[in-house]
Amino acid sequence: MSEDKTNQEVTTTEEIQEPTTNDIVEIEWELVKDTYENRTALIQTERYLSNMLLQHEKRKAEILEEVSRLESDLYSRASALREELNLNQELTYELKLPQREGEKAYFLRKET
Repeated sequence: MSEDKTNQEVTTTEEIQEPTTNDIVEIEWELVKDTYENRTALIQTERYLSNMLLQHEKRKAEILEEVSRLESDLYSRASALREELNLNQELTYELKLPQREGEKAYFLRKET
């Protein structure tokens, strides 16, 4: 009988709770504060990353435009120089630019 009494005491002291089935369950601020702050930090970090990537892509587009412009200008200048030197337009030439300032450049005729 003493064993029954002990089992009965254990059952009463341990409250057996059924899972909540309410449609709306209120949660106190103290329990959700860390989660709320974590979500806020996540949103701010994602926003910062988005802005940073957008600025990076804009700058990248500007640099690619500059590369394209410089490349086009280089070919235009080489073509104008070729015409100025009165090189035969039917032959293929490659412009070899100097490695350092003050050195000579060359047009080398390519075999076709």
